[in-house]
Amino acid sequence: RTLQTGWKVLKGTARESLTPETSDAKHKDLKEHIRTMITHMGDTSNLILDPDLDSYYTMDVTLLALPQTQDRLGDIIAYGITALRKESLTPAERIQMAVFAAQLKEADMERIEGSLQTALNEDRNFYGIDANLQRNIPPALASYKSKTSTFLQMLQEIVNQPKVPVTVDKFVDAGLFARDESFALWNKAIDAEDSLLQNRLGTFQTKLINHLIWTLASLAISILLAYVITRSITKPMRLVVNSLKAQASMDFSNRVDLVRSDELGQMALGMNQVINTLRSAIQKVIASSHSLSNSSHVLAMGSVELSQAIENSPFLRGMVENTREAAKDVAKNASELRKLAEQFRL
Repeated sequence: RTLQTGWKVLKGTARESLTPETSDAKHKDLKEHIRTMITHMGDTSNLILDPDLDSYYTMDVTLLALPQTQDRLGDIIAYGITALRKESLTPAERIQMAVFAAQLKEADMERIEGSLQTALNEDRNFYGIDANLQRNIPPALASYKSKTSTFLQMLQEIVNQPKVPVTVDKFVDAGLFARDESFALWNKAIDAEDSLLQNRLGTFQTKLINHLIWTLASLAISILLAYVITRSITKPMRLVVNSLKAQASMDFSNRVDLVRSDELGQMALGMNQVINTLRSAIQKVIASSHSLSNSSHVLAMGSVELSQAIENSPFLRGMVENTREAAKDVAKNASELRKLAEQFRL
């Protein structure tokens, strides 16, 4: 806002009210503020730490090299307007023109050309070839280089010839052409830098989406594995619990149908062995109770016949009666035992 206000004030000030020195000083101050703002924006954006060579060298041109050459071209034009009004230059002016020419060639044009050529060459190595950069930068660079080379040639003629070989208007026009082409290149380079950064953001977003997909897939696989593992544990345990409940209900027909080599398999095998042992014991009890019941009945019948035979002997008859009662009790107990054993489901 301060910069905008200063520019409006400077534009609104009548030229007649400013001396050339004051006007130059105000314009230079405004220009320094712009350069400082550009540099600050570059520093705060961390573009100077960019590890990708294509966008780094494009940034170098837009942030540093082109603003520098535009600034220098303005200084050269302003200096030439004053110096070239005479028929010849003083040695100091000639030296200054030579310094301007050397700086414009080596520090500006060659640097810009080298940086952009590096960006073009390295573009394929970082997130693929950017069409905007490859299509727009080469012609804009060639045009800038052509106009700047023409201006440099004019500067060399001014330095090498004893008399001024060009008019002020021709000198200013050549300088303005070079500066206009530098701004045209600047606009193309800014667009290319934006395109490179957007391409990188798109690549990062694609990678992020892919990472999210792989993460979700890994999570789904982990959940599935957890379910399978849990199921492999809970299902055998459910079979064991059901078998124990059946045994508690006197049902020994429910075997644990589980064939495994781990601890659960060993538990199932042990329970089946216990079930088999209990079933065998109950079957033996049922068979024994049948045999005992039959024997008791035979004994009871025999005691009846015996008591009739010894009817005249009270002592023997008492013993036979006791034996018959004992046989009845045994038969009753055997019958109850058989009924109890038959309640078990085998």
